[in-house]
Amino acid sequence: MKRFWFVAFLITLSALAGCGKDEEKTGKVSSPAPQSLTVPLVNRTLPVRIPFRTMLEPWQKIDVSIPKKAVLIGVMIEEGTAVAKDDLIATALIVS
Repeated sequence: MKRFWFVAFLITLSALAGCGKDEEKTGKVSSPAPQSLTVPLVNRTLPVRIPFRTMLEPWQKIDVSIPKKAVLIGVMIEEGTAVAKDDLIATALIVS
């Protein structure tokens, strides 16, 4: 069975808010943000509950409410998945 995954990415400048803070205090430029957010920030992610009450198709937009200082980095669902009883779990990146 073919699986169609929907991946919604929300990238904001707040994800890079920590980059360059060292420059303001010490005059030194901090290292650039890592290219892969999965490995170095694996301990800085948190699950975000997204309640749905209808069938969700891969092309539909998702409106979520995430904690303050967090950025939604991805949501994966299988095409035609009904999530009426269980909440869909997304991953949010904690921005310090």
